[in-house]
Amino acid sequence: MPRRVEKAPAEVITLENCEQTTYGQVSASYKTLASSTMSLIVSPTYLIQGGTVTLSGQLSPSLQNRTITIYVKINNSPWKVLDTITTSQSGYFTYAWNIEDAGICYIRSSWSGNNDYAGTDSPIQTVTVLSTFFVLLLVITAILVCIGIIVFIMSRQAQPTIQEPQPPEIPS
Repeated sequence: MPRRVEKAPAEVITLENCEQTTYGQVSASYKTLASSTMSLIVSPTYLIQGGTVTLSGQLSPSLQNRTITIYVKINNSPWKVLDTITTSQSGYFTYAWNIEDAGICYIRSSWSGNNDYAGTDSPIQTVTVLSTFFVLLLVITAILVCIGIIVFIMSRQAQPTIQEPQPPEIPS
């Protein structure tokens, strides 16, 4: 412990009205840590239930073999850990996620930091997942509308034309 903080008064910070569980880590340091940032890109942002979304990003500074935690929140559920992955030599990471639940998925990535750099979270990204039932219903509706239009056009063309009666011819 540094001498300058030996006799410093302790401050207790209560955890009332806070989350009951957390998946991140808490750290403390006697020195000011350098800042870090993280990007997160999701592709595609709209897909059908059961599809795969690719999550990619970069930790800056570019640190190799750092553990990145990916969190998801589906609709109104609480945040949960999706998985943890490791950064590449240049600080990049990528993850493929097969989404089974329909709705709006919120995704963020997090790094807890180290002895030199403070931890960071990416901005929250959103993916809209359409249910398979909804997509099938939409396709069937579109097909029925097209059939209805074709039947209507064909029935208009098949109607016999009504000719006006001609006056009788007078024999000469």
